[in-house]
Amino acid sequence: MMASTEGVLGNFIGGESAASEGETEPVLNPASGEELARAPRSTPQDVDRAVAAARGAFEGWSTVPPAQRAQALLSLANVIEENAE
Repeated sequence: MMASTEGVLGNFIGGESAASEGETEPVLNPASGEELARAPRSTPQDVDRAVAAARGAFEGWSTVPPAQRAQALLSLANVIEENAE
């Protein structure tokens, strides 16, 4: 889950919460229209940091055997499902 301070979400870059200098926009409940939080409208600098982090992670992740990568993704999916509400 992304970090939240007073209902403002943050980016998650390189395994940690990263504040954005950009504006925010509302995250709405589609059923009611209620504002649940505010999310960053990421800046080009935010995107550059995320791309750099992804490139840095690629070398290690790309050498992990496919079965182990699949298990990691299934574990992540389970956590998401458990916290869906």
